[in-house]
Amino acid sequence: MALSNKELVAFADPRGIRPLVIGKNGKETVIASETCGLRTVGAKFFREVLPGELMTVSKNGLKSVILAKQDPEI
Repeated sequence: MALSNKELVAFADPRGIRPLVIGKNGKETVIASETCGLRTVGAKFFREVLPGELMTVSKNGLKSVILAKQDPEI
């Protein structure tokens, strides 16, 4: 994950070894490694970030781009 004063960027590895989840807390978007992290800040689970998916959260909303092909081989 990376954070600037304009956006939050998160990327899930193509093999899905390091999971990420997206949650909502009112109008706020939260990204965490596990759903228990969402509960800690009072956010509700929205969805999982797919393997190889890049998520960008900004004042314009949530954007998703698949940057890497999913790779189930370990």
